[in-house]
Amino acid sequence: MIDQVHGRVPRQILEILLYEAPPFAVALVTAEVFFKFGSFTLEVIVFLALWRGLDWIYKKLIGSRD
Repeated sequence: MIDQVHGRVPRQILEILLYEAPPFAVALVTAEVFFKFGSFTLEVIVFLALWRGLDWIYKKLIGSRD
């Protein structure tokens, strides 16, 4: 899939959209819907932990891009 649009979109942008955006989007929606701790700092910390965890799972499922 990357080869099909390689000439139209810079590779770094394409890699961000394919590999980084999905876990971020899921973590963001989850945080908006479920995280109501009353503390911004706590919500940010849990959001970042969730994003990192989802990113790790996503990378394991699709394989390493390196």
